[in-house]
Amino acid sequence: MATQQPHASFQLAGVNMDCADAEAMADFYGRLLGWEVTYRDDDFVSMQDPAGGAGLSFQEEAWYQPPVWPERHGEQTR
Repeated sequence: MATQQPHASFQLAGVNMDCADAEAMADFYGRLLGWEVTYRDDDFVSMQDPAGGAGLSFQEEAWYQPPVWPERHGEQTR
């Protein structure tokens, strides 16, 4: 009987979103999910899932432009 080799594995710890206003994003998602902020600095806010799942973080970027819908040619270059 052949022995199986161990498989590589990983666990997703969190998802980071670029945005124009990290505090506003954290406020929205905090109220939506019932989560609290666990870390913040000048342009970054982090939240952890109280049930132990992947957390969320928001990073302010000066270049950030929100997506448009419907898509307009040449307006979403990043």
